[in-house]
Amino acid sequence: MYNALELIGQQIKALRKEKGWSQQYLAELAGLDRTTIGALERCDYTDLGIRKVAFVLCLLGQELALKQHLLPTLDELMAWQKEEFEAKQKTQPKDGRSNKKVSDAN
Repeated sequence: MYNALELIGQQIKALRKEKGWSQQYLAELAGLDRTTIGALERCDYTDLGIRKVAFVLCLLGQELALKQHLLPTLDELMAWQKEEFEAKQKTQPKDGRSNKKVSDAN
């Protein structure tokens, strides 16, 4: 499963760059240290308050919101299963035989 905090960090970095802002400039606007912005973008921190994250997002014209996490639909599961099957087919030889060597039993 994809980590939502990593996604937030990636979005902050992309939005910051889109605005042409440096980490230092965003940090000054937010009243934070530049290293905190870097850690937030890399999802490399042990404890960062949610208010700080929300404020950084606000400065970038975004907001922190909840999204309901639903179980995958049957169609999504079937699509995933198809992708897995196709990926396995690409790794098998075209003659259908396995690449595994059979050792002689002595």
